[in-house]
Amino acid sequence: MKLSSPAKKMIFFIGILCLVMIIGGVVFYRSVAAISFAVGVIMTSALNVLKVAMIQRTVNKLVEIEDDNAGRNFARLQALLRLFTSGAVLVLAAVLAAFVPFVDISLLWGAIIGIFTLKIAAILAKFVKPEEDEQAQSL
Repeated sequence: MKLSSPAKKMIFFIGILCLVMIIGGVVFYRSVAAISFAVGVIMTSALNVLKVAMIQRTVNKLVEIEDDNAGRNFARLQALLRLFTSGAVLVLAAVLAAFVPFVDISLLWGAIIGIFTLKIAAILAKFVKPEEDEQAQSL
Protein backbone atom coordinates (compact mmCIF):
# COMPACT_ATOMS: atom_id res chain seq x y z
CA MET A 1 0.00 0.00 0.00
CA LYS A 2 1.32 3.40 -0.96
CA LEU A 3 1.12 5.98 1.79
CA SER A 4 0.05 9.54 1.09
CA SER A 5 2.21 12.54 1.88
CA PRO A 6 0.32 13.44 5.10
CA ALA A 7 0.62 9.83 6.29
CA LYS A 8 4.38 9.87 5.65
CA LYS A 9 4.69 13.14 7.55
CA MET A 10 2.72 11.70 10.46
CA ILE A 11 4.96 8.61 10.60
CA PHE A 12 8.03 10.86 10.50
CA PHE A 13 6.72 12.94 13.41
CA ILE A 14 5.73 9.83 15.37
CA GLY A 15 9.34 8.68 15.14
CA ILE A 16 10.70 12.07 16.21
CA LEU A 17 8.25 12.29 19.12
CA CYS A 18 9.14 8.76 20.17
CA LEU A 19 12.82 9.70 20.37
CA VAL A 20 12.04 12.90 22.27
CA MET A 21 9.88 11.02 24.78
CA ILE A 22 12.52 8.35 25.29
CA ILE A 23 15.19 10.99 25.90
CA GLY A 24 12.81 12.75 28.31
CA GLY A 25 12.20 9.44 30.10
CA VAL A 26 15.93 8.79 30.46
CA VAL A 27 16.43 12.28 31.91
CA PHE A 28 13.41 11.92 34.24
CA TYR A 29 14.01 8.39 35.53
CA ARG A 30 17.85 8.21 35.48
CA SER A 31 17.63 4.52 36.35
CA VAL A 32 16.78 1.12 34.92
CA ALA A 33 13.12 2.20 34.91
CA ALA A 34 13.94 4.30 31.85
CA ILE A 35 14.26 1.06 29.86
CA SER A 36 10.70 0.05 30.77
CA PHE A 37 9.49 3.54 29.90
CA ALA A 38 11.24 3.38 26.52
CA VAL A 39 9.70 -0.02 25.77
CA GLY A 40 6.23 1.39 26.52
CA VAL A 41 6.79 4.38 24.25
CA ILE A 42 8.17 2.18 21.46
CA MET A 43 5.23 -0.26 21.74
CA THR A 44 2.62 2.46 21.36
CA SER A 45 4.58 4.38 18.73
CA ALA A 46 4.72 1.21 16.62
CA LEU A 47 0.99 0.83 17.18
CA ASN A 48 0.47 4.42 16.03
CA VAL A 49 2.39 3.77 12.81
CA LEU A 50 0.09 0.78 12.24
CA LYS A 51 -2.93 3.00 12.94
CA VAL A 52 -1.76 5.54 10.35
CA ALA A 53 -1.59 2.75 7.78
CA MET A 54 -5.04 1.54 8.85
CA ILE A 55 -6.46 5.06 8.48
CA GLN A 56 -4.91 5.35 5.01
CA ARG A 57 -6.42 2.01 4.00
CA THR A 58 -9.83 3.04 5.37
CA VAL A 59 -9.80 6.29 3.40
CA ASN A 60 -8.80 4.48 0.22
CA LYS A 61 -11.60 1.91 0.67
CA LEU A 62 -14.18 4.61 1.45
CA VAL A 63 -13.41 6.32 -1.84
CA GLU A 64 -14.23 3.07 -3.68
CA ILE A 65 -17.46 2.28 -1.79
CA GLU A 66 -20.48 3.67 -3.61
CA ASP A 67 -23.17 2.99 -1.00
CA ASP A 68 -23.22 5.68 1.71
CA ASN A 69 -24.63 3.38 4.37
CA ALA A 70 -22.04 0.68 3.70
CA GLY A 71 -19.27 3.27 3.76
CA ARG A 72 -20.48 4.68 7.05
CA ASN A 73 -20.63 1.20 8.60
CA PHE A 74 -17.17 0.35 7.28
CA ALA A 75 -15.71 3.56 8.72
CA ARG A 76 -17.31 2.86 12.11
CA LEU A 77 -15.98 -0.69 12.15
CA GLN A 78 -12.47 0.49 11.30
CA ALA A 79 -12.59 3.16 14.02
CA LEU A 80 -13.65 0.53 16.57
CA LEU A 81 -10.84 -1.75 15.40
CA ARG A 82 -8.29 1.03 15.93
CA LEU A 83 -9.75 1.76 19.36
CA PHE A 84 -9.61 -1.90 20.40
CA THR A 85 -6.00 -2.26 19.25
CA SER A 86 -5.06 0.75 21.38
CA GLY A 87 -6.88 -0.75 24.33
CA ALA A 88 -5.20 -4.11 23.82
CA VAL A 89 -1.74 -2.55 23.85
CA LEU A 90 -2.54 -0.60 27.02
CA VAL A 91 -3.89 -3.75 28.70
CA LEU A 92 -0.76 -5.63 27.61
CA ALA A 93 1.42 -2.90 29.13
CA ALA A 94 -0.58 -3.02 32.38
CA VAL A 95 -0.34 -6.81 32.60
CA LEU A 96 3.39 -6.73 31.91
CA ALA A 97 3.90 -4.02 34.52
CA ALA A 98 1.88 -5.94 37.11
CA PHE A 99 3.08 -9.50 36.65
CA VAL A 100 6.57 -9.50 35.11
CA PRO A 101 9.11 -9.10 37.92
CA PHE A 102 11.76 -7.12 36.04
CA VAL A 103 9.29 -4.69 34.40
CA ASP A 104 8.47 -1.47 36.20
CA ILE A 105 5.20 0.53 36.24
CA SER A 106 7.04 3.03 34.03
CA LEU A 107 6.23 0.70 31.12
CA LEU A 108 2.57 1.59 31.56
CA TRP A 109 3.38 5.30 31.84
CA GLY A 110 5.44 5.09 28.67
CA ALA A 111 2.57 3.34 26.88
CA ILE A 112 0.05 5.95 28.03
CA ILE A 113 2.28 8.83 26.95
CA GLY A 114 3.12 7.07 23.67
CA ILE A 115 -0.57 6.85 22.73
CA PHE A 116 -0.59 10.63 22.34
CA THR A 117 2.11 10.62 19.66
CA LEU A 118 -0.48 10.02 16.93
CA LYS A 119 -2.52 13.06 17.92
CA ILE A 120 0.52 15.31 18.27
CA ALA A 121 1.97 14.03 14.97
CA ALA A 122 -1.31 14.80 13.20
CA ILE A 123 -1.23 18.37 14.51
CA LEU A 124 2.43 18.83 13.56
CA ALA A 125 1.90 17.34 10.09
CA LYS A 126 -0.85 19.84 9.44
CA PHE A 127 1.43 22.80 10.09
CA VAL A 128 4.50 21.66 8.13
CA LYS A 129 5.43 23.99 5.31
CA PRO A 130 5.27 22.62 1.73
CA GLU A 131 9.09 22.89 1.39
CA GLU A 132 9.51 20.49 4.29
CA ASP A 133 7.07 18.07 2.68
CA GLU A 134 9.75 16.92 0.22
CA GLN A 135 12.22 16.31 3.08
CA ALA A 136 9.71 14.10 4.89
CA GLN A 137 9.19 12.03 1.73
CA SER A 138 12.91 11.41 1.31
CA LEU A 139 13.03 9.70 4.73
